[in-house]
Amino acid sequence: MKIKERTHAGKVTIIGRPSVGKSTLVNNICNAPVSIISDSPQTTRNQIKGIYTTLQGQIVFLDTPGIYGSQKRFNKHLMALVRKALTSCHLILYLIDSTRPPGDEEKSVATFIQNTSLPYILVLNKIDHTASNMDFYHEFLTGLRKPYAQHYISALKKIGLQALIDNILNVLPESELLYPKDVYTDQTMEFKIAEIVRASALRFLRKELPYAFFTYCTNVLHPNKDHPIPIVWVTIYVEQESQKGILVGKRGSMIQKIRCESESQLKKIFPYPIQLHLRVKKKPNWKKNDMLLKKIIY
Repeated sequence: MKIKERTHAGKVTIIGRPSVGKSTLVNNICNAPVSIISDSPQTTRNQIKGIYTTLQGQIVFLDTPGIYGSQKRFNKHLMALVRKALTSCHLILYLIDSTRPPGDEEKSVATFIQNTSLPYILVLNKIDHTASNMDFYHEFLTGLRKPYAQHYISALKKIGLQALIDNILNVLPESELLYPKDVYTDQTMEFKIAEIVRASALRFLRKELPYAFFTYCTNVLHPNKDHPIPIVWVTIYVEQESQKGILVGKRGSMIQKIRCESESQLKKIFPYPIQLHLRVKKKPNWKKNDMLLKKIIY
């Protein structure tokens, strides 16, 4: 009689400074576009789940916003999201950018580690980069409580990821799978599409409007006899009238670029075409609106 192999499953929260490679790590482990990626800090604004399943078990990654010390209302909501993720997980991945020396932001991340009893794995990323310097962190890391393991990886080039996955599974409890084995995220279609639009807008406007807008899926018409493909409306909200002009562009050229880029990316994710319509609206002081922030940051 064949003995069934034990499986391990659980939730893993990834924390780190902005732009350390958290989203790249999740996407490349899950081999799917779970999180949008941009050079702009704080691109991740939600607790995004990436699900990796193997014969040995299942890892549910919680990709969180980068930790930094701003006391603005928008950032407070992001940091509340990080704390929420830590209360519901079994393990922390503490991701460090080995090309950047530690500073106040890194100390803020370390405080999150020190204030929890959860096991954590220390992961130094970007070891393939010419600017990588482990000496930056020798003294800093000696002040942390002992990690379960320490790994040196390149999330971008997928160096060292298998050993990291194996160690994560070793820490997670024995369990049945938390999600079906063919699922790589629990995101809704509406959320995915709004995020793809935001990523496309950031690609073209990350220097002009990196933090000034958010996207929201405002309506979906599912296929029926009158229209055989989904029709989706996404609204891009900005704070100021002048920002509307930047997003729309001369004679609608910029919003057209964003729509075409978004539809191209959606073809890679969904097995069916999607007809996309974009709108741009002004919503003054949206980053100070607590009710709205709770709606778009979750």
